[in-house]
Amino acid sequence: MKKIKMIIATIAMAGVLFVAGLSGSNLIKPSYAEDNKTEQKIEVRGEAIIKVKPDVAFIDIGVETEDKNSKVAQDENKKLMNNVFNTLKELNIDEKDIQTKNYSIYPKHVYNDETRESTVSGYRVNNSLKVTIRDIENIGDVIDAVSKEGANKIQSISFGTLKEDIYYLDALEEAVNNAKLKANRISKTIGVTIDKPSEVLENFSGGAVYRELNYSAKVMSADAMSTPISEGEIEVRASVTLKYLY
Repeated sequence: MKKIKMIIATIAMAGVLFVAGLSGSNLIKPSYAEDNKTEQKIEVRGEAIIKVKPDVAFIDIGVETEDKNSKVAQDENKKLMNNVFNTLKELNIDEKDIQTKNYSIYPKHVYNDETRESTVSGYRVNNSLKVTIRDIENIGDVIDAVSKEGANKIQSISFGTLKEDIYYLDALEEAVNNAKLKANRISKTIGVTIDKPSEVLENFSGGAVYRELNYSAKVMSADAMSTPISEGEIEVRASVTLKYLY
């Protein structure tokens, strides 16, 4: 038993000496000089905006009907909307570009001041389509044509581009060049030399900014002149952040 205790004590003493030896060794001694070194960097943000002519338009076309009888209002709405739908197809608008956006039926209430009660006087039916128009030069003709067929709620016209990916890459390249120009000017001014960026970040604010036209028409006469619509230009934006170490 005494021999066992002596062996354990010897092992314990050897372990203490070993740890003490390691703590004094340069092999595991941490170097704080490298950790505390301040990172010297130039960080810049580059932006670019490309203005392009839109090649597609989106428009909400709706039919609103009213009647004391709910079914009569619905039937009338259905008839007019079918006429609108067929007119859009005759104007060479593909069915996949015609989507139902909303269909609703609301009761119309009349309030009686004497009885202080509200009664249903009729029903209002709304049916609207989201239409994609790829030949935007004819958007005025489309509005006139569907108006003559019963579309009495036309609003929310917006313009965009089907080539957004292509334009965005061009804008992205310009944004990078813009950032590089800034970094080179800064480094020259403060008297340092930079090479390639150590970090490149594509910011999430890029893409096309669709132009929306505040257009709203309730009822248009059958003999109205062609509705003038100006598509203007839309912007495609890109933004990047570059970081250089020196």
